[in-house]
Amino acid sequence: MNTTPFLVLSRRACIARAFMVLLLALSSGLACAAPAPSEAVLEAIAALRGQLEGLRGGGAEPSQPQVVDTVREVVLPRVDVEMAARLVLGRHWRDATDAQRQAFIDAERDLLLRLYAAHALDYLDAQVEVVATQVAPDGQRSGVRTRVSRPGKPEVSVDYQLRLANDEWKVFDAVVDGVSAIITLRNAIGEDISRFGLDATIDKLREKLAEVQTPST
Repeated sequence: MNTTPFLVLSRRACIARAFMVLLLALSSGLACAAPAPSEAVLEAIAALRGQLEGLRGGGAEPSQPQVVDTVREVVLPRVDVEMAARLVLGRHWRDATDAQRQAFIDAERDLLLRLYAAHALDYLDAQVEVVATQVAPDGQRSGVRTRVSRPGKPEVSVDYQLRLANDEWKVFDAVVDGVSAIITLRNAIGEDISRFGLDATIDKLREKLAEVQTPST
């Protein structure tokens, strides 16, 4: 029986956690020249928490549409969705038409939005410690290693892969306890592309996303 990429992801809580910690790391707008990658991580956490806590009027949790809107506005601009899509498709990216590439980028953006929004409140109280930062010699890429802890939860090791674009550090991958979000997505989606083709895989992903779509307020 065929398993769609979305269903594969829904059974992998570690990938959802990977995307959510990625969300916490680079969700704030950063003006002027880009700060060091580690500074971007720490500043972004405070900015995201401030917005989520601002939605907790009267002690009530924000509604899911409110969280979705917040993630769409604040988080997605800080994620290099195109780079992530290129890496997920791998060799299939080279063979894809411009229209197929854009269709996959759009579908992946929607997938990331759903994953981020589904776990945003779970990580509201997360504490992030930067352990190490490495910047490539050309200054265009960086890796930030962190430890993430939540009350009553095991500590998690998260390595971010970032790219500098227009003076902003944007995440294109997160490796949680050794599990890469990009590689996991590539394996899941690559299997379907090999069996059904790229167009059919994109259509299946769209169908699954439509089934769980959360309306915006």
